[in-house]
Amino acid sequence: MARGTLSESETIIRWDDEEQLVHVYSASPRWWLKLARLGFIVREETTRQGAVTGRFYHPMPIAQFRIGKKRAATESQRRRGRELAFLRSSAKGAREPEN
Repeated sequence: MARGTLSESETIIRWDDEEQLVHVYSASPRWWLKLARLGFIVREETTRQGAVTGRFYHPMPIAQFRIGKKRAATESQRRRGRELAFLRSSAKGAREPEN
């Protein structure tokens, strides 16, 4: 595979608010795999000396586009989540009629 350096293996994600679409181009084989798993369909490939060097993907609706890493919650966020879950369950139990 004829590729440049890692710094040349860019991925460009462009949000088009007017058309409500996300346009993606990537020169990174690692991202090609990730985008394939996410359901992106290759529209066009760029080549150099017969090897694929980049891929343009069909636009995807912004509402369907989700990408990124999930952040790990901090201990204070986990504690607050448990408190809210407890409060919701307590409030739900108080509203139910007794038999």
